[in-house]
Amino acid sequence: MWDLIPPATIGPLHVGMTKAACIDCLGDRFTQFKRFAEHDEYELDFRDEHVQVLLSVGDVIRNISVFRPREVKLSGIQLLDVEIGVVETQLREAGFNVEACDAGLWLPSEKVVLVVVDGRIDGVQIETI
Repeated sequence: MWDLIPPATIGPLHVGMTKAACIDCLGDRFTQFKRFAEHDEYELDFRDEHVQVLLSVGDVIRNISVFRPREVKLSGIQLLDVEIGVVETQLREAGFNVEACDAGLWLPSEKVVLVVVDGRIDGVQIETI
């Protein structure tokens, strides 16, 4: 189980961490690809760990995405593999500002996107852009 600590940390990973430090945490089993051919940024997909990181120029983490079945909690609230309505209610009751977005739910103060697939939270992404 990993804790989400806004604005920049999920589990052992944090925005600004180097590629080398990320590999030290998650291991060297990953694939590397460019999200967009015209950009210098690229992603590392740690499929076995259910994690993707977007690296900016300089090989530092810019965004972190974590997917189910991994467990991620924000202020004690389990985010992944839970129905969207349940998570939204729990977050609002805990005092978080929650907005609907194309991907699912957006927590603007925390800069976190909760990605919904088939009515359940499938991914958590820290957005730094």
